[in-house]
Amino acid sequence: MLARTCRDEVLEAAHELAVRSADGSFTAEEVVRLIIGRGSTFAESTIRTHVVSRMCVDAPAHHAVRYPDLTRHGGGRYRLVEMAQRIGTSVAPLTAGTSNTTRGDEEPLPEVPAGSSSVQRQAETAILDGLADLLGYKVIPARLHLAGGEYVDVDGVSHAPPTLVEAWAHQGPPKGGQKHKILADALKLIHVGRELGGHHQLILCFSDEQAARSFQPEARTWYAAALKAHHVDVLVVDLSAEWRERIRIAQQRQFR
Repeated sequence: MLARTCRDEVLEAAHELAVRSADGSFTAEEVVRLIIGRGSTFAESTIRTHVVSRMCVDAPAHHAVRYPDLTRHGGGRYRLVEMAQRIGTSVAPLTAGTSNTTRGDEEPLPEVPAGSSSVQRQAETAILDGLADLLGYKVIPARLHLAGGEYVDVDGVSHAPPTLVEAWAHQGPPKGGQKHKILADALKLIHVGRELGGHHQLILCFSDEQAARSFQPEARTWYAAALKAHHVDVLVVDLSAEWRERIRIAQQRQFR
């Protein structure tokens, strides 16, 4: 397993703070306090520099190597670039001549594809909150680095107890290639769990019984049997009627 970098710790803290915040923003001081409070070996100044400069796409190019992770939100607050993109906030590109990679082969954060729904992305946070009530502990979005040097973004992660979660906000039975997306998420959970070692609870979390039905253990489908064989739990979290309606409207807009 690769040694954790300061960037790894900042990203973990940023994801946790973003989930707690009403608008997904946080300050550099909040990141510093959270990381130092967990016994980090990095100096406060190093952590702060990562937040306000090295990892911020809006900052002047004072470093030879920079990472496109954070963007300024105003008033001394920051957001994760991936979350800002999901809700349609404009994000400045890195200054020309600087690096936007981490270790040699890591790619920049992907663009949000056309047709993706910020409503469904926001609903995933509500799903994770509901799952936390069900499990009795929180899971937060995280970028995990694996032994081979690759990285993977997981919707929900807990280290104690070890848990990996992929959430799906869709309402109603999955259509067409959507089943493939869900099974790809399941394969991600299985692979990451094995790469990290130990015993992780693997969870595919839905927000609708109809969406989950063909993946549940009692379903007579080959993929339901495969999920059971690989110890992937299929859980359903109830969203409010308001959330369900917002998601349905977003789905109708996407399929016009």
